Amino acid sequence: MRLTKGTCCISSEDGVVKVEYLFSVDAGGSKTLALLTTFDLELISVSKAGPMNVLENGEKVVRKNLKRLTKMFERVPKGSLVRSCFGMPALGEFQDSESYLKKIIVEEIGLEPELVVNDVVMGWAAGTVGKDGVHVVAGTGTMAYGRRGSQECRSGGWGSLIGDEGSAYDIGRETLRRVCRQIDGREPETLLKDFVMGKLRFQNWWELSNWVYSKPFSKRRPIIAAVARLTNEAAQLGDEVALEILSNAGREIALCVLAVARRLNLEAPLVSYSGGVLLENRFVRNEFERFIVETVPNAQIQQAVFHPVVGGLVLLLKRLKVDIDEFVMKKLKSISDHCQKVEKGAVLSGEA
Repeated sequence: MRLTKGTCCISSEDGVVKVEYLFSVDAGGSKTLALLTTFDLELISVSKAGPMNVLENGEKVVRKNLKRLTKMFERVPKGSLVRSCFGMPALGEFQDSESYLKKIIVEEIGLEPELVVNDVVMGWAAGTVGKDGVHVVAGTGTMAYGRRGSQECRSGGWGSLIGDEGSAYDIGRETLRRVCRQIDGREPETLLKDFVMGKLRFQNWWELSNWVYSKPFSKRRPIIAAVARLTNEAAQLGDEVALEILSNAGREIALCVLAVARRLNLEAPLVSYSGGVLLENRFVRNEFERFIVETVPNAQIQQAVFHPVVGGLVLLLKRLKVDIDEFVMKKLKSISDHCQKVEKGAVLSGEA
C-alpha cells in the first residue's frame, strides 16, 4: 500500500482496520528514546528515558523507565489503536525472554506490542531500511545482526561479563585496567594515567578503586562506559596506549560484522553502523572500516540511514505492507533528524 498525507486506515481480510498511531521504542543499556507518530508519519512526541537492559539494569529499572513513557499518550484519544515496536536489549538472550519482556511492557504501558525485537534488529531496519545486509550497534554494548532473505543471524551481544568487545564499556574497562597497570608499575607510564586520574579527579589509587566497586552492578556499567570518552581524548593527544585500545576496539567490532556476513554468505555485504563508539570516535571507526575492507573488499560501509528508533517505524510499516517510497523516506528522514537533535539535547524531548 502507498502512504500519503492523511492516510489513517489499511485494508484487511475482515474489512477496514483503523490505524491511528505508530509507537517505537529504542531501548538501550544506557538510555532509551521513544517516538509517537500518526499513521501518516506526522510526529507527535519524542521522549527520553533511562536504560532498559533487564540483565544489566534489572527488572525494577526497566519497569520504572517504561512507566515514564506513558506520558507520551496524553494526546492519544482513549480507545485509539496504537501499533508499537519495542527494541529491547537482552531479548533472545535468556529463555522465554520475549514473553517475559512483553508482559512487563503490557503491565507498565498498557499496550499489547505489535513487535518486540532485540534492539539490534531495530538498528538493522534503520541502518539498511530493511535491505539484505549487516548492521552493528556499538554503544554501551556491541552486537551485529544481519539478514539475507529469510535467513538471519547475530554475533556478539554476550554482555559485559563475558563479551561486548569493542563497546564503550569494553574500552572504558580496558582503559582503567591499563591505568591500574601503570599505577602499579607493571607497564611504563604514559599520558593516559595522569590524564584519566585528573579528569576523574582522583588523588590516589584507592579513590579509583572505590569509585568502581562502591557502585551497584546496574550503575557500574554505564559509568565505566563513560570512560571511553576520556580514552578518545587521550588518543587525540597522541597517547599510544589509548590509540592501541581504540584500534583493538575497531577490529573487534569488525569481527562481529564479518562473522555475520560469512554465515549469511554475503559476498558484497551492505554494512551499516550506529552507536556512539563508531559515530563519535574516528580512531575506532577508521580501524573498523579498514579491517572490513581489507577482509571483504566489496563491502559497502555506511552510517545508518536513520536513527535507530526510526527502525521501529520501518519494521511496523513493512509489517503493515506499506511501500517505503520517496514520500515515506522523506517523512522518516525528518523524524530521524528530530530524534538526533533530541538525543543530543539540541531540542527538548516532549511534543514535536
